Amino acid sequence: MYFWNVRQLSDDLRNGRVSEREKMKYLLANSLVWALFYEMTPSAPPEKSDFDVVLSLTYLATVVWGICVCYGANRQGDDRDFIARFTCLSWPLGLRLATLYMAVYFAYMIAGYARYGERFDVAMGTTTRFDVSLWALFSVHFYWRIRYWLLRASGAIDEFGYHVKP
Repeated sequence: MYFWNVRQLSDDLRNGRVSEREKMKYLLANSLVWALFYEMTPSAPPEKSDFDVVLSLTYLATVVWGICVCYGANRQGDDRDFIARFTCLSWPLGLRLATLYMAVYFAYMIAGYARYGERFDVAMGTTTRFDVSLWALFSVHFYWRIRYWLLRASGAIDEFGYHVKP
C-alpha cells in the first residue's frame, strides 16, 4: 500500500498490479481517516453562522463537481475501474494535500494568535471566511489532482502528461 507515491500507484492501477484486497485497504484507510476527522470536529455548534451554511454548500458543490470531473477524466482513457482507481488514488493524494493544507492552517493560527491574541482564540470556535476559502481551495485542488492521475491511470495521457491519441 502506497502512502505517498501517487505516480507508482497510478502506474500499478493502469497495469493491473493492484489486487482487489489492496483496493479494499485503500477504501478502508480512506473511510477510517475521514470518519476520524469527522468525529474530531464539533458535531453541533451552538449556533450556525452564515459561513457554516456556505461551507456546507461549498462541500456539496465541490464533491459533485469533483466526482463528475474525475469520472469524465477516466472515460477519456479506457473507461474502466473508476471507483477502484478513484478510491486508491485518494489515499496518498489526500495525505499529501492534507499535510500541505494543515501546514497552511497552522501558519494561519500562529499568525492569528500573534496578531490578535485572546480575540483570535474566541474566533477559533466559529467558521470563518478563511475556513470556507481554505476548504474550497483544498477540495478543488484535491479533485483536480485526482483528475490528472485518473487520466494517467486510464491511459488517456502518458507519463509526461501528453494526451495519447486513440
